[in-house]
Amino acid sequence: MLLSFQRKILGEKRNLIMEQIKATLDIKAAAEYAGIHEGKIRELVHTQDFPCFKNGNKWLINRELLDEWLKKISREHRVI
Repeated sequence: MLLSFQRKILGEKRNLIMEQIKATLDIKAAAEYAGIHEGKIRELVHTQDFPCFKNGNKWLINRELLDEWLKKISREHRVI
């Protein structure tokens, strides 16, 4: 039982590391990464300056541009 729990934890950590390596994030991963509620990310993908694009029916957010966007809105003290 302990071994299966350890494997589960290691698998989750591996998934988190792989998410951090990806150049793009889906809505859920972007929300977790940025500390913004998933519903708010869903709203933001429909705004002009949010760094995202659609791949089929899935929204993807560019991680590097998301970091820049977060810095920009922080400098502007913008409410989102």
